[in-house]
Amino acid sequence: MSRTAEEIPDLRKEAFQLANYYFVFQGVILTAIYSPPTKHKCQYRWIPFTLSLLAGILNLSALFAIAVKYKSILDEKDAKLFGEGEPAPSKYAKIMVANIKLVALKQMHP
Repeated sequence: MSRTAEEIPDLRKEAFQLANYYFVFQGVILTAIYSPPTKHKCQYRWIPFTLSLLAGILNLSALFAIAVKYKSILDEKDAKLFGEGEPAPSKYAKIMVANIKLVALKQMHP
C-alpha cells in the first residue's frame, strides 16, 4: 500500500474522533447548564457559552485542516492515476469540503 492509501483511513478516523469528542464536550456543557436546579445558581452564564463557542471554533478549524490534508492526498492520488502535471481536483475532496462548510453554517445558524 502507498503512503496515501494508508493515510486516508487515518484521516477519516481522526475526523470522526474529533466530532465525537466535540459532541461529548457539548453534552457535558449542556448537562451542566440544564441540570436540576440547586441552591447554587450560575451567575455567569457567559462561561459555558464561551467554552462551547471556543470548542466549536477549535473543532471546526481542526476538521478544516483534516479536510485540506484529505483533499491534497486525493489530488496526489488523482495525479498519479492520470499522469504527471497539475493534479486533477478530486470529486470526493470537493464534496467533503462542501459538507464541512455546510456543517459549519448549520452550527453558526441553528
